[in-house]
Amino acid sequence: METVVLRPRVGSESGHARFIDATFTPACGLSLTQAHADLPRHGTVELLCESLSFGGAVLLPFANRIRGRLQPDGQTIDTDVLGRHVQLLANWSGKRPNAEKCAMHGMLFDQPMRVAESGPDYVVAVLDAGDFNGHWPSRTYVQIAATLAPTSLDLSVTARNVGHEPLPVGIGWHPYFAIPSGDRGQARLHIPAVRRACVTNYDDVFPTGEIVEVAGTPYDFASADGRPLGTQYFDDMFVDLQKTSAGHTLIELRDPASSYHMRLTATSRQVTAVQLYAPPDRAFAVIEPQFNWADPFGKVWPADVNTGMIVLHPDADVTWAVRWDLL
Repeated sequence: METVVLRPRVGSESGHARFIDATFTPACGLSLTQAHADLPRHGTVELLCESLSFGGAVLLPFANRIRGRLQPDGQTIDTDVLGRHVQLLANWSGKRPNAEKCAMHGMLFDQPMRVAESGPDYVVAVLDAGDFNGHWPSRTYVQIAATLAPTSLDLSVTARNVGHEPLPVGIGWHPYFAIPSGDRGQARLHIPAVRRACVTNYDDVFPTGEIVEVAGTPYDFASADGRPLGTQYFDDMFVDLQKTSAGHTLIELRDPASSYHMRLTATSRQVTAVQLYAPPDRAFAVIEPQFNWADPFGKVWPADVNTGMIVLHPDADVTWAVRWDLL
């Protein structure tokens, strides 16, 4: 596939971690395929651990899972979205026998986007996604922009309702952040969350509707210094995010063994959840700031709970944005 490789226009100060390049794939929803950095103690390293077809995929028009009634074809589910029946591709299931199929991570990651503008350090791609081949209400126009600086990568995703009906929009990102030293246990993570959503199990990872406090538990990453990942398995959604006065959500990953330190800043106020996927036998952490919760239209959630889906009226738009800093 053709790719777009961004490189910073100028270098950073000597002795500081710096980006070398970032590679995007327009044919896959402008997914971030890989990024390289120069670390003072390690030289050139890969910052992403590629996995499956997602890599660093943008998730739209929903992140995480949506459940529904499996259709006789075994390939689609019927579900309710804003009171309307839609059929979504049943593209994921757990590994256990007869695991329930569901729709996962939206419908953008396999969509080819048109590069509308680009330069050595930036790219803008667009897509008139329509109603995603009849699978989603109204019509969506998508613009993704990325800019690479010596110590930061800015990524933004704007969705506009170009149809005539209300458009539900959830946006997220699915980057597999590598732990350069390979020592996952000592890597420290900071997520400023007060609670997390309980799940049925770590195979299906469907929400039960119960939300619990994280303080004093192995899921408490709220300390400014973070908490070691250790040997615990994580596939959990963190909510009740503590934001800055500007409405930003600050997430940090440190790898003391390689002196690697990065911050992910979700600058969109509409980000309501952070999904963490980190199996103990792999040296990566998937950190996903997202608008919507898992199964946002599911009946497990009480009616008064905001599950993060943004409803756009015709001609309205919303932007999801993050900045990835090397510290």
